[in-house]
Amino acid sequence: MSGIVTLLIGHGLTAGLTFARNLLLARFLGLEDYSVAIILSLVISAVELMTSIGIPQLCVSHPRGGSRQMQAGLHGMQIIRGIFGGVLILILAHPLAHALEITRHVSLLMWSALIPIVMGFCHLDPFRAQRTGRHLRYTLFLIVPAAVSVSVVVIYGKALLQPEVMLFALIAHAIGATLISHALALHRYQFHVRKALVVKTLRYGMPIAANGALLFAVLHLEKLIAGHALGLPELGLVAMGATLTLTPFLIASKSFQAYHLPRLRHRPEAALLPLLAQAAIAAVLIALPTIVAAQYALSILADGFQALGPLLHLFVLVAAVRLPKSALSTLALARGQTRLPVWANLPRLLAAPAIWYALSHGGSIETLLYLALLSECAGLVLGLMLALRLEGRPNSMRAALP
Repeated sequence: MSGIVTLLIGHGLTAGLTFARNLLLARFLGLEDYSVAIILSLVISAVELMTSIGIPQLCVSHPRGGSRQMQAGLHGMQIIRGIFGGVLILILAHPLAHALEITRHVSLLMWSALIPIVMGFCHLDPFRAQRTGRHLRYTLFLIVPAAVSVSVVVIYGKALLQPEVMLFALIAHAIGATLISHALALHRYQFHVRKALVVKTLRYGMPIAANGALLFAVLHLEKLIAGHALGLPELGLVAMGATLTLTPFLIASKSFQAYHLPRLRHRPEAALLPLLAQAAIAAVLIALPTIVAAQYALSILADGFQALGPLLHLFVLVAAVRLPKSALSTLALARGQTRLPVWANLPRLLAAPAIWYALSHGGSIETLLYLALLSECAGLVLGLMLALRLEGRPNSMRAALP
């Protein structure tokens, strides 16, 4: 029980600090500049999710993930991933700035390329420690950088009153994460690049990266669509609505996976339905307090954000479906099956063109939310069908990697 409590505290404080950072930015910057700051955050999230190849998961769940040799190889993979992410941001900066009509802020987007490069040099030891149920180092790895990021906003937010404060906060977060990961490590930092491990890690991780791209579409693409079709203020409203309601469910989802994945590694034949029931009950218990807390948070923001009040219940329903989907993904990953999350998130991606069309032809944020809820439910049903097909199959983890 202490393990799940530690993880809940870690993910809860981290999400709470990120939540506080976004609320402070909303107060300091106003709706339009806040929207620009959120676009910067979305760029980093996109690169993080689209280049995610399951490196931390391998440290935790692979039979040899605790060995120094494999950890050094994964460090090499992480450096390559970080450099690739930085280059990707440089390529996307100009087209994205033109699409959202924020060309005066293109340099802001380009400077953010530093963030994935810095994060690429993080030490993986805090993740490795979770193999034996020791979650404190991983928890500190989450909390300390988030606290540094909030401190930057508190110190410089009122003075700058510009979206640049988000860039400074994100860079400070990346530097803090890298430094604290090395400070917490018990093993000396080493890295190497070996072709065999690169190929087999990519084979394991590419479905996770594909799901990362889908997850970005699930969590963030609709904000960009709203910004393009309805305007920059609407992008800010959708982003704030997600911030107020999605945060508690993401805390629960990340804690659920971090707690259950190491345990399911030892018993991948665990039954699906009890795991799914735990997630569903948690989603119901989280929903009502989330609506109450979100209503209170709106009361302290600027007048432009008050339009979110009547829509909060829809934001919460969309967010709540993610928790049962996370349970399905966790069990699949424990069995070495990385494709289930991709298929479960596919309906949300397929809904994006319908959302764009609806918003371009008179639709509103409410229209966006109804379409998002419908697609999330479809993804849950599809994921459940695939998970039931996996019942009784052997764990493929050993076959997937050396």
